[in-house]
Amino acid sequence: MDRILVTGASGFLGRHLVAKLLNKYEDADIVTLSRDETLISRLMVGSPNDRLHPIMGDIRDSEIVVYALKDVDVVMHLAAMKHIDLCELQLSQAITTNVIGTMNLLKLFAGHTFIGMSTDKAVEPFSTANRQRKGHKLGLDYPVTRVYAIGE
Repeated sequence: MDRILVTGASGFLGRHLVAKLLNKYEDADIVTLSRDETLISRLMVGSPNDRLHPIMGDIRDSEIVVYALKDVDVVMHLAAMKHIDLCELQLSQAITTNVIGTMNLLKLFAGHTFIGMSTDKAVEPFSTANRQRKGHKLGLDYPVTRVYAIGE
């Protein structure tokens, strides 16, 4: 492995993943793409390493995605809007980030391995209000704590 891009690397999972990658793959450069300046700074302080190359940008911006993907062999895609309540309030932002941003990565990536990751927040109602709404939509009089999709 020569060059790995981690999107959403400044988030909780991303920071831990980057630290593990830096420790496990001593010959690999880790490129990160995130849009939060404060969290990128936290990543750099938490994982100081010459092989860490943070890029501040957004997966919705195809120009920055092209730049971030330069010579990348592996993409580990964690970037997403995941808080259901915010996604409902900012639907167009959620769609452009979670759908268009992911499509940008898939379309522009020329390497050999693409790994998409998600937290349970992406599929599970997080707040009590969302659980209650989910239960109501399913015709139930009580909150839903978990919803499982049955495979094809």
